[in-house]
This record gives sequence, structure tokens and C-alpha cells, in this order.
Amino acid sequence: TEGINALAGQSNMVHTGFTNGSYTFSRIADTGDSGTISLRDVAGDDSNWGAGSYRAESIGGYSSLSHDFGYMGSDGEFNTILQAGTSGLMSSIHPNESFTWAIQTSNGREYAGDSLMNQGGQDQMVSYAMYDETNRLIGAILFFEDWHGGGSDYDYNDFAVMLTLAPTPQAALLGALGLGGAGLMTGRRRRSLA
Repeated sequence: TEGINALAGQSNMVHTGFTNGSYTFSRIADTGDSGTISLRDVAGDDSNWGAGSYRAESIGGYSSLSHDFGYMGSDGEFNTILQAGTSGLMSSIHPNESFTWAIQTSNGREYAGDSLMNQGGQDQMVSYAMYDETNRLIGAILFFEDWHGGGSDYDYNDFAVMLTLAPTPQAALLGALGLGGAGLMTGRRRRSLA
């Protein structure tokens, strides 16, 4: 089905999307670009994400399995971000290298956003870029399929995660120091006026 594409005409997007008037979602390509993408620029495909700061929130799924959500770096090891049973909770990560998103299932399998890392080279994740009413990129939603081969229905609704930008640890620290410094300055000013 064709839908509204927030970045119509750009080669990194396929012509599948939808909108509710306030938010527009456009499919991020699954393959085709070897570059990395991020929540600042989704040019490329969804298998290779760049270093940065991400906030992840589990938003649901329909599966008999439970899922841990995380990512795999260059070492191929799974790094947990959200553990099974934490639906609705958020966690932030700040990887310093490119990576791919991934899930671990309660039956002991791992599925990555990079199809080359999956058994049979199957694509186990589809993703959509999320835009606000001014067409500003504000996040992404990842949908995972948690089975492969003949037993899979490939409906990509088994586990879903929303990604948004997270403040970097440095920015959070500077913000806390700035607020603390402002409090000290206010306290000092009050004392000198009294």
C-alpha cells in the first residue's frame, strides 16, 4: 500500500509510510547503502547505525516469546539495553562505534537488524523514521520478527521499540553543573542582599 512519505523522492526511503496528521512515519530502506545512519540523518539503510546517544522504549509486541532488546557492535556480542518484561520502560545508550540493533528471545535465539548476521541471511527487522508536523526527524520505530525459516510468518509485530535522541552524558553533566552553579549564585546573591 502506498502512503505518505515525509522524504518523498529520496533514494534511501521506500514509498511506504503513513500519517495521522501530527506524525508521519516513513520506511527506512533495509539494504542498499553501506553508510551508517542515526536519528539525526536516516540516509542509508537500517542495518548499520552510527555512534551516538539513543533512548529506547519498548512499546509492545505480539509473541509467545519474551525479548531482550540491545545492539551488537563490531565484536558481534549482544549488549542488553532493555530486558524482557520491561515494556514501557526506557533506557539510554551511548555507543562509540557503529552497530546494529538486535533482540534475544527467550528460546535462546538472537536476531540482528543486519540480515548478514542472521541465519539464512533473513531480514528480521523493519524500521520507520518518525517525523513531526514540521517534517523534523524526531525518532524511529523498530519492528522485529522473532522466528526465521519455514516457521516464521514474517509479520514483524513480535517486538517493537521506539528510539529517540538521548542527551549525551557530557550534556547531562554540564546541565547538572549549570543548574547547581545557578543555585549557588542565587544563594550567594540572597545572602549579600540580606
